[in-house]
Amino acid sequence: MKKNLLFRLVALALALVLTVGVFSGCSQQKTLMELDGQKFSANMFELLLSRTKGNLESMGYNVKSSSFWDTVVELESGITFGEYYKQIVLHNAKLYLAAAVMFDEEGLTLPQSTYDSIDQDIEDYIVGDADGSKSQFNSMLSAYGVNVDILRELYVMEAKYEYLREYTYGNDGSKIAANVKQTYLDEYAVAFKHILIRSFYYEYQTDENGDEIYFLPNDNNEKVNNIAYDVKNGTTKLDEFGKIILDKNDSPIYYTADGKIAYDKENGVRALKYDEGGYPISKKYSTEQLAENKALANEILASVEKDDFAMFESYIDEYEAAGLDQVITDNEMCFVYTTGDNSEDVFNDLADELAGVDDGTVLMYPSDYGYHVMIKYKMPTDAASNEEYSQQLDDLPERVADYLYNNKCTEKAKSITVDDEVFAESLSMKEVGINKYY
Repeated sequence: MKKNLLFRLVALALALVLTVGVFSGCSQQKTLMELDGQKFSANMFELLLSRTKGNLESMGYNVKSSSFWDTVVELESGITFGEYYKQIVLHNAKLYLAAAVMFDEEGLTLPQSTYDSIDQDIEDYIVGDADGSKSQFNSMLSAYGVNVDILRELYVMEAKYEYLREYTYGNDGSKIAANVKQTYLDEYAVAFKHILIRSFYYEYQTDENGDEIYFLPNDNNEKVNNIAYDVKNGTTKLDEFGKIILDKNDSPIYYTADGKIAYDKENGVRALKYDEGGYPISKKYSTEQLAENKALANEILASVEKDDFAMFESYIDEYEAAGLDQVITDNEMCFVYTTGDNSEDVFNDLADELAGVDDGTVLMYPSDYGYHVMIKYKMPTDAASNEEYSQQLDDLPERVADYLYNNKCTEKAKSITVDDEVFAESLSMKEVGINKYY
């Protein structure tokens, strides 16, 4: 397995496990691990395992299949999916325990409202899932190795984990200094500009003649209404009563010489067509057009030498002015993270490509979206503080907070003592229940 894929699996597992939302318990709890007098039970660990298994099934993985868990993740180590996820859950359980200890070291106390919310959630589970019977709810929870009391215990620990993070770094990383965020960008992100010669096109709304409609621009071009007419070159018509023909918005309709609607294509905008699911309708370009698109991408690639940022940006300006459907340009700086946890896989792939080249390098990457022609920039020294980049880096504070907090908890977790015998006796990912609710 490629290194970056393993990293993505780690990120996925972190996201699956570090989620506030369940509690568990059994009367005779075995201690799986402890730190400074605080304990994390085997029952709580089983709940986390079951929750991860449930999340994976919700994402479409066949977790009921033994072969899935026996599949080798990494050839070099021979680790299977079952072993991999169990180790990931153990790691995150350590983070919870470490955070609980640091929470006390800071002298922190959860607000009463947090405890009230936890108790209300549990009561809602009892009423909604077990007809108001606590014993029946405990019976349901036993499938995941826990009961109501342990469920509450873990939920409180999760709440402390979240509270300590916000206390340390602020809501969404508001307490993190700009220089710290800049250091993170310098190490874990790349900056670039790019031109996408795409492999698909969108369908736009058309009139009864099949001509694309142009609308007056507004803040959301996908929900336009008023038609943009070419009042300079078009002419109005009169109805049978001698009145100017109006549209549904009571605006005069302008027509071309051949009787079609005269649209203002220079100043108007088109509106997308949507399918029944609310998604824009798109179609693949023809084989001939795709070949032309590739040739265009290669032309740009061959024309721009290393470090010739001005030439690359001139192409952006040229295609921006041309308004070609198959070319998407953006003269703003773009950023992707080399940690493998960007919003879409295609951005992870672009990050991989860009991370391996020098600043100023021009390269092309083909994806399902088309041909990405990119030039890599040196990371701006003020990227983390410059308002110009705030929209592109809107998730940076929270991302850095997650990174710092994970490191902080991981360092503390190094002192945790794990009972290897209890861990060996704990259920495997094959055996544990599928928990989608708690």
